[in-house]
Amino acid sequence: MTNCPRFLRFLCWFRSLWPGNIGRAVLCLSVLGVLAVVQGETITMQNGLQYEGLIGQVSGIGADPLDNGKIQRIFVIDNGLSRTYLSERLHISRVGGELPNWEIIKIPNHPAREGKRLASVGRILYAEPFDRYGRRRLMLSGANSSGQMPFVQAITEINPLYIKVEGIRGKNSAVSDMRIKTSSIPREILSQILMNYVDRKDPDDRLRVVRLYIQAERYRDARAELQKVISEFPELKDLNAQVNVLGQAMARRVIDEIEMRRDAGQHAIVDAIIRVFPTDGIANETLLKVRDIEREIQAQKDRCEKILVRLAKDAEGLTDPVQRAVVAVVLEEIDVELNLNSVDRLVDYERLAGDKALTAQQKLALALTGWFLGPGNGEEDIAVATSLISVRAIVKKYLSTAMVFEREDLLKQLNEEEGGAPKYVADLIAHLKLEPNLPEPVVPGMYERTVPPQRDLPSVKYTIQLPPGYDPYRRYPCILALHGGTSPKHPINWWAGPYSSTHQRRLGQASRHGYIVLAPEWTQPLMAGYEFLPQEHHAVLSSLRHAMSDFSIDSDRVFLTGYSKGANGAWDIALAHPDLWAGVILFSGDGHKYVTKYWQNAKGLPLYFIFGELDDSQLVDNAIHLDRYLNQSGFDCTVVEYLGRGHERFGDEIQRVFDWMGMPANRRDFARREFEMVAMRPFDNFFWWVEVDGYPSKSMVSPYAWASEGKRTNPASTRCIIKGVNRLEVRTVARHVRIGLTPDIVDFADGVKISVNGRRLRDELVGLEPNAETILEDVRTRGDRLHPFWAILETRGSRR
Repeated sequence: MTNCPRFLRFLCWFRSLWPGNIGRAVLCLSVLGVLAVVQGETITMQNGLQYEGLIGQVSGIGADPLDNGKIQRIFVIDNGLSRTYLSERLHISRVGGELPNWEIIKIPNHPAREGKRLASVGRILYAEPFDRYGRRRLMLSGANSSGQMPFVQAITEINPLYIKVEGIRGKNSAVSDMRIKTSSIPREILSQILMNYVDRKDPDDRLRVVRLYIQAERYRDARAELQKVISEFPELKDLNAQVNVLGQAMARRVIDEIEMRRDAGQHAIVDAIIRVFPTDGIANETLLKVRDIEREIQAQKDRCEKILVRLAKDAEGLTDPVQRAVVAVVLEEIDVELNLNSVDRLVDYERLAGDKALTAQQKLALALTGWFLGPGNGEEDIAVATSLISVRAIVKKYLSTAMVFEREDLLKQLNEEEGGAPKYVADLIAHLKLEPNLPEPVVPGMYERTVPPQRDLPSVKYTIQLPPGYDPYRRYPCILALHGGTSPKHPINWWAGPYSSTHQRRLGQASRHGYIVLAPEWTQPLMAGYEFLPQEHHAVLSSLRHAMSDFSIDSDRVFLTGYSKGANGAWDIALAHPDLWAGVILFSGDGHKYVTKYWQNAKGLPLYFIFGELDDSQLVDNAIHLDRYLNQSGFDCTVVEYLGRGHERFGDEIQRVFDWMGMPANRRDFARREFEMVAMRPFDNFFWWVEVDGYPSKSMVSPYAWASEGKRTNPASTRCIIKGVNRLEVRTVARHVRIGLTPDIVDFADGVKISVNGRRLRDELVGLEPNAETILEDVRTRGDRLHPFWAILETRGSRR
């Protein structure tokens, strides 16, 4: 274990060298082909992510790093751009490396070295682009009479990972050191700045720029610059081989893009990229990789065609004209809808289509049941298969109607259908094609929606952006983003990127990775910020439920996020209902009121915090929460602190955030086997498979009474556990308990044993069995098509 004093001494020494005066030997020309940078030590975490940089250990974010009396269980990884805090408990390995041999280009912009220091950076109200000299003007939120503080910065250093931006000497100057990711600077601007400060007539200086681009993995920029150097310095014509090397690196990047788009279900974009993929000068190995991908895609298309041909042939074998007409309707639907996203529904039919022991009737039954119920659920009973046609129509009507008497009539119809059994209904709902009545999109895939008013709660507006090539036959991860007091369009643009009229789609990371972005209008009229009110929770949760009812959202991969005031809200809502989220990402958030009491609710919920080093004392103020998440067992927390930065959205971090969200470990565990939740508001009353009601009033605190009552009030507790097979235990101080059961939680065919507060339930279990009405009502109200409750038990809890 690295002790803190040694780490800090090393850090101070290293800062004096990196990225400052590290000696660099003259690199031979072949180094232009080296396409990786080693950065000190590397830590690998249990979720598969790796972090590189200078690594030390501390006992807490707000703790004295020189205090050897405390156990230091938190890793801090410093890469010069940011510090990342991770729990020692969650790491797999720690491997030493070398100091970075970066290309560092100094920009002589005369930074301020004396005078007042910029100790805090508020919101950046306005920022000009960097000019050709690497300077820009900012307008920061300040404490003066206008609430604004003008500030002039200049780039003083550029390296492959980040640029250093400092305050420059002059009137009202201030000492500051801000770090911005190099990749966030457009090539045109970066190139202009670099060309102003290198000797254009010196080939060695020009090659320094090429090396910097290579180490930053900006291969297209490196190749363009190297070609310019060769054209201006003919004596360097031997470097044309390195142009080819960079072309290979660019081609590998394109392959990565193809594979990512393919995995995101964006098949039209994949086809378009492959059609224009270059072949001249590209290595055979790379071309073979592209052709392999192309062949795999074509094989899937051919597979669809073969299935359609087989289905048509089997349909000719039906002798009953009524049956043939009924089946023909579904086959016409399959003929239109079958594609790379839906073809796996017919895997059972595909596997047995050549079995001569099966009749055409049985084979078509496999096809129809697979189409309706999904892969692995195919059945050979044609009566069930044809019944599912009616069942699907009944289910669609049930889920869309608001009239109770209509739903009652539909249930009667469902009970008469052979395909109306609970298992069929649940599987059918999970694979139902959602076809909402949508207006014309604002831009392709972007819709403004309204959740109707419910009882005493108002209607809610939200904006949703679908990814390119959205297909309701595919399940999509979702980002539910709370804006920072502006409008839903801001997080849509930040996550999904700006709309390009040239490409006819958005070009941001959510679009590339295939995420749906959902942004509710959560703010309340005349409210300055997040107020911890039920209306705010309703705005967020009802938007999610409404969207899940209309769009193909993977309910196991919904990530809650927010910026500034929105981050404050997301933090509170995440801890109030941790069962809904695959993970939570908070930019410049502040945890107070209920967050201070609900911290244990975060157990098992992946959390990702991003702060600015100079955002007042926000990181230190929240250290008590963050230290708990990082130090205590059962939590999964990442904290990132950007050096010299203030109250921002931190676009620099977006790539790492998507890497984090894409980890297989970051999925919701719907059927959690054990949890203990606390609550101090009546509406914080449902968690995983339990809902309670009637908390003791002594544990409830209104947001408006928090200052006088919050700290001294003990929250109400609910503890639930699944013991062994079919044994559930609930302990709660609430008066009423509802327990939702699914095959993920219990085996309905075996005896279910449930106890509440030590009382073994008997009478309540009589007649408890899966029920289609329960499934439909649960999906209609909760919107979770993947995990509906099949049976619900209601009983009393505390005898207060």
